[in-house]
Amino acid sequence: MAFKFNNLCMIVVTLTTAFTLSNCGGSNSASSQNTIGLAVNQDPLTYRFFMNAGSPTFYGYDTYANRINIVKSGDIQVQTSNVLSVPARTDSWFAGPAGKFYFAFEGRELFTLNPTDGAKTSIKKFAGTIKSVASDTDQGLYAVVDEYFSITLMTVSSEGQVLSQWTGGPVLGQGVVVAAGDILPGGQLLVVSDKATAALIDIKASIEKSTWTFKKLDLALSGMNWVAPISGRVDRALIADAKGIYLIDIQAGTILDSVIPTGTFSVQKLGKPHLRYFDTPNNKWIFVSGTTGDTLLKQELPNSSGANSQSAIEMVYLTNDYLNAITSATKDKQRRVLSVRFSDALVGFSEDVRTDSKIGFSDDAFISFDASPLGSIGITDLRTSSKQSFKGFNRTLLQEQRR
Repeated sequence: MAFKFNNLCMIVVTLTTAFTLSNCGGSNSASSQNTIGLAVNQDPLTYRFFMNAGSPTFYGYDTYANRINIVKSGDIQVQTSNVLSVPARTDSWFAGPAGKFYFAFEGRELFTLNPTDGAKTSIKKFAGTIKSVASDTDQGLYAVVDEYFSITLMTVSSEGQVLSQWTGGPVLGQGVVVAAGDILPGGQLLVVSDKATAALIDIKASIEKSTWTFKKLDLALSGMNWVAPISGRVDRALIADAKGIYLIDIQAGTILDSVIPTGTFSVQKLGKPHLRYFDTPNNKWIFVSGTTGDTLLKQELPNSSGANSQSAIEMVYLTNDYLNAITSATKDKQRRVLSVRFSDALVGFSEDVRTDSKIGFSDDAFISFDASPLGSIGITDLRTSSKQSFKGFNRTLLQEQRR
């Protein structure tokens, strides 16, 4: 059975003729640099998901009960972990395969949490604060980076046992700063510098030999600051710099295709990794992503609210066929979840949601965690609009705590 995890973090985007994005997966600003994979989760109430037998299973931290909730469509109740020995409200954490274990951070320490018994197992204490994590949960490969850019490579079993690990310094050599990176489907870690140098690292060989084992790539790009894998391709990757986005043949070290926007743009990894920008002359949004071929895919949506609107978007999630988004509440409008089809710009789903709900997307569903000590979760299918509610799952625990 194959599982795929999708890490979500809250972002704020302004839909105007200039598109701005906080650092959730990279942007064309200097603040997005030095991130391998994704920045660690700073919002433990944000829901994420993994694919289980073709169905999304959501998971998120419950600050009222100090435990992890796991829920999927079709279930009759919320699955919950034990009360965790280390509350995640101030820590960054993310799941392992199928929710069988969770990584978490406490200060500079990395450890795993067992959701069944709440046990904590220490893995490593870093010299600095942990900043970002890249993972391939199908292969059990992880790369964890601290503020000094020490990189710890790990192989981990599906049950959460660390099978091997090794920590190295900046791979590209003294004086060369690693600007970004990610684990590709073939089990290799691609890192780039802010100059023209990249390295394709063999993760398992580097751990086995306790030294960086890599192939150096010299790309005709400067200011590289973002790397993303392409699903289904072990020999392709996306790289962005201050000018635009590029499809790279990582074996030959060549650029196969590129898109250079004329104005401000952003890149991110929520859902399908992509670049987007506003095409001012044509009053439309352009989304650029990778494909299994040798060209980039450009999709567009009209700016239906008008070029001068100031609609705010809290979260966006891109799929092959849809843009899923959450708009912020304004003076005249409520907070709203939208799903727009790329083929004809049809808004197939639109629903107002509470301003205090924490929300996560999968490709075709969203989950909302409403502020309630007793517990309140809803899952809505974005294609059929069918809903499922889970309420009161904290009642027993709260009663026991009061005794």
